[in-house]
Amino acid sequence: MRKGIKVMITSLTAAQMLFGCGKEPEQKHNGLRCSASADNVTVEVTDLSLAPMNARDTKITSSVTITNAKEEAVSQVFFTVFFLDEEEAVLDEVKMFYVPDEALEAGTSVTTEIRSISQMKQEPASARLELREVKTVSEIPVEPVPQPGDYLYQIYEDAHLKTIQEQPPVAIEAVIDHMGDQRKTVFTKEDELDTALQYFLQMKLGADNAPMVTDNYNRIRLEWEDGTSTVYPFNLDALEVSANGRYHSYYVLDAEPFWTLVHSRITW
Repeated sequence: MRKGIKVMITSLTAAQMLFGCGKEPEQKHNGLRCSASADNVTVEVTDLSLAPMNARDTKITSSVTITNAKEEAVSQVFFTVFFLDEEEAVLDEVKMFYVPDEALEAGTSVTTEIRSISQMKQEPASARLELREVKTVSEIPVEPVPQPGDYLYQIYEDAHLKTIQEQPPVAIEAVIDHMGDQRKTVFTKEDELDTALQYFLQMKLGADNAPMVTDNYNRIRLEWEDGTSTVYPFNLDALEVSANGRYHSYYVLDAEPFWTLVHSRITW
C-alpha cells in the first residue's frame, strides 16, 4: 500500500510551535532543513530545494521523516513549513499533512518525498516548522484502501453488500451524465433487476490510475428494502473512491455488460 503526503499552500495562520531551521553554508538554493517535536512525534524536513518553474511559480521538493515515539500507532500528522527572509518575515507557508494508507506503528519512522508549488518572489534565507496536530488510530482509524481485483460490492463496509446475493437490492438506479445533461434508468423487480444485478456483481477494480475528466459524473445507486442506498460515483468510466483524505480513480473491469444494458434503456 502507498504512503502519501498531501501538500497545500494556504493563507497564513498563527504558529503554535516553531523551531528554527537553517541553510547549509555555500548553498544558495538547496539545503534548508527543519524539525519539530510534540506529543512524542517528531517531524524532520530535510533537503528543501526550490527551483523556478516559470515567472510566477517555484517548485518545492523535500524529504520528510516522521518518527512515532508514542505507545500507539499514528494515523495523521499535520505540519507547516514557513519560509522566511533575512529579517525573519514570512515569505510563504506550505501546509502539509501525512495521511498514510497504513498506520505509522509505535516506535517506527517513515521517510517520504513531498512536492509543492509556491509563489515566493525571492529566495528564502531560512525556514521554520510548526507541528500542528497528531492523530492516533484510536482517534481516526486508517481507512482500508480498495485494491485492484476487488469486486465493487466488496469495497464498502456496508452490511447490505455482505448479503447482496441472498438479499438483493429492491432497485438499481444508473445515471449517465454528458456534460451536465443527466439521464437515468431504474431497474426494478418487475423490470430487468436480476440482469442488472448479475452484471453489477461481475464488475471489479482495475488499476488505481484512471484519468480524471470533468462534467461526466455517472453513478450507480443500489436501493435497499429498508429505504437506505449505496452509491458508486464514477468520473466517466472511472470509479472514484475516497480513502484517508484523498481520491483514488480506478479503472473498472468487466463493466461493459452493465453499461451496455443501461445505454439500451436511455435515449438522448
